[in-house]
Amino acid sequence: MGSVANTPELALRLVNEFAPAAKFALDYSHFTLQYIALERIHAMIPHTGHVHIRPSRMGKLQTRWAENTIPWGDIIDRLRAANYAGVLSLEYVYADWFDLNQIDTLSETWAAKEALLPLVGAV
Repeated sequence: MGSVANTPELALRLVNEFAPAAKFALDYSHFTLQYIALERIHAMIPHTGHVHIRPSRMGKLQTRWAENTIPWGDIIDRLRAANYAGVLSLEYVYADWFDLNQIDTLSETWAAKEALLPLVGAV
């Protein structure tokens, strides 16, 4: 979504064929917006160098933490299993684009941070 590689398969193909050392900035919300199954997105983890954590659900780019359906605990476990050493960035955006201006980003950032801390440890 909004990228030269709008599916996990296309992104993986580009990296595998043209830039095997390249790393993704992986944002699950861009794929859940498009109703792409989690298992397809998980395939990108071994090639990931940065993760954007944005609460989301199928068909919705950004949601309140309470409406999120992305299983962040499972994803963090998968990242650990893949020896991921990159950064996790909590991302909320306020913009007209895709109705990103429909929530209180400050309050939701705090709620997401509080929910994620037990999963990742103190920051």
